[in-house]
Amino acid sequence: MKKFNEKSAIEDYLVEKLKEKGWKFVPADELERESFEEPILLSLPRLLEKINKSKGIGNEEIKQVLNELKLKSTGIEGNKQILDGFKFGIPVVIIECKNPVSFSTGWFDAYKQIKEYEKTIPELLFKYIQLGVAVETVAKYFPVVPWEKENVEIQEWKSEEKDSVDSIIEMLSPETLIDIIRNFLLFRVKFNTATKVLPRYMQYRAANKIVERVLNNL
Repeated sequence: MKKFNEKSAIEDYLVEKLKEKGWKFVPADELERESFEEPILLSLPRLLEKINKSKGIGNEEIKQVLNELKLKSTGIEGNKQILDGFKFGIPVVIIECKNPVSFSTGWFDAYKQIKEYEKTIPELLFKYIQLGVAVETVAKYFPVVPWEKENVEIQEWKSEEKDSVDSIIEMLSPETLIDIIRNFLLFRVKFNTATKVLPRYMQYRAANKIVERVLNNL
């Protein structure tokens, strides 16, 4: 287990490691957005245009996509529709960190803080976010389900010969994260209540190995 201190805060460590995985870090005050209440970046139209250049999609189609995203409801149905049409370029993960050298707080406090954000921050953000990560010296992940107060499944990702924090960094690498959201995150109705389910690390690896074997033997 690595040792963190005040100088090498967990937030800085996560930022640097996620940058190594291919993510780009942009300070909050440099993000292109209409306001603090609007999570969709102004750069999204340019990204959509770039990604779909060969398909001949123009400004009108891009405006329609943005309007549909913004007008989705914030409840269960809106969340399902956004997940079904998931495209890379909108916020999908929220990470809350707690001081790793404090004896009074831990990852569970970070988890509770995210659940509190769901109540106090405009719902607009949480209809897009699909995954929450709570980090101290241990890192836990869970589906973001704003309509459920506490009843979500909290798990810990495991990577070979890596501790909890470095394991979650592996899970958050662009390729793995997008694969999880597109192919493994699902809605489930239990006791007449809809919730979201994320894979355990062993389920994720086993399923991908099965698919790989099938494809290789076609």
